[in-house]
Amino acid sequence: ALALDEARLTIASAKSSGAQNYAVEALKAAEAALETADKAYKTLHYDMARKDAETAVQFAKRAQEEAEKKTADKKLKPAKKKATASKKAASVKKGK
Repeated sequence: ALALDEARLTIASAKSSGAQNYAVEALKAAEAALETADKAYKTLHYDMARKDAETAVQFAKRAQEEAEKKTADKKLKPAKKKATASKKAASVKKGK
C-alpha cells in the first residue's frame, strides 16, 4: 500500500506542476499504471501492485519534469522577446 500512496502523491505533484497541460501522455500513463496497481492490490496480487505502482511513479516523475521544463521555457520566452524589443529600440535610437 505504501507504493500505491507514493504513486498517488507523485501523480498529484505532477498535476500541480501543470502536467495535465504540458505532459499529457506521461501523466495518462502514470494514471493508467496506478489504476492497474490498484486492481492488482485489490485482488491480492501485491508484487504486481508494487511493480505497477513503481511504474506509475516513474511516469509521474517524467510528467512533472516535462511540465516544469515547459513552464520554465514559457516563462523565459516573454523575457527574451522584451530583451529583443529593447535592443531593437536602442538600435533605432542610435540610427542603425
